[in-house]
Amino acid sequence: MLASFFRRENQKISIYSIQRRMWAKPDDFREDLTILLNFLKEEKIKPLIAARLPLGEARKAHELLASGGVKGKLILLCRASLANEGETAVCGG
Repeated sequence: MLASFFRRENQKISIYSIQRRMWAKPDDFREDLTILLNFLKEEKIKPLIAARLPLGEARKAHELLASGGVKGKLILLCRASLANEGETAVCGG
């Protein structure tokens, strides 16, 4: 297994593939997802979001990705009014 090649201070590092887990062990995946969503709700984790854009600006999202300067995730929102909620609407170009 590939994970056995990665070690830190004599500790084995496992690689977690969310897609593989979802298909191979759907019950475990649902449990993992529930835990992650609870961590998010409790603000124990904070995803790095580069931009929140309305769905109508999907082309701009692709342009931002193509520029290579995006640090974080791009979130496409169903309603344009939601892009103004939260931390920042657009980061970068």
